[in-house]
Amino acid sequence: MRKIIGICMLCVLCLCLCSCKGSDTTGKTKHVSADGKVDEYKSLQELENDAEAILKVIRLGEENPVVKKNADGDIYSAYTFSNVKIEKVYKDVDEKLVSGDTITILENEARDEETNTVFHVNGYNMMKKGKEYILFLKKDETDRKEYYVSLGVNYGTVSLEKDGRSVVMKDEEGKKLSDFSPYQEIWEAVRAKYR
Repeated sequence: MRKIIGICMLCVLCLCLCSCKGSDTTGKTKHVSADGKVDEYKSLQELENDAEAILKVIRLGEENPVVKKNADGDIYSAYTFSNVKIEKVYKDVDEKLVSGDTITILENEARDEETNTVFHVNGYNMMKKGKEYILFLKKDETDRKEYYVSLGVNYGTVSLEKDGRSVVMKDEEGKKLSDFSPYQEIWEAVRAKYR
């Protein structure tokens, strides 16, 4: 199921991003959001039950943006590998994670430096360096690199402080790229329980 959803997200991202080719001469950062089909959660309990790991983390500064292009220069995939330091483990089905460990998270945002364009999946905004989060995660692997993915893209990354992640980005025409209202109730429940 996870692979099918991932393939669907990749296809949608590919279709939305193919038009973003070439150099940006204005110097202004462009934001593009692709809507992908993701698991939705109706309650905190659903999110907790589905998570392989629930962690309190602090976002470190190291990150590795990945922007993949085809031979014509069209972007077909964009994401960032970010590192976080575990502050507290609430759940870990593998029982291998401990406080103080550093793990890699795949975030559904990446910047293409060539075009000065930031790509978002479902309006996702990356975690901010030095800020604390509660993460609801599943483990994944690609290209022999082990990493974790937040459940439901935005559902599983909950800021414990104001960090600007829920600021709605707009495209060049002023169209909103995200709507964070579906997540607010679950985010508040997470903050109340895990603070």
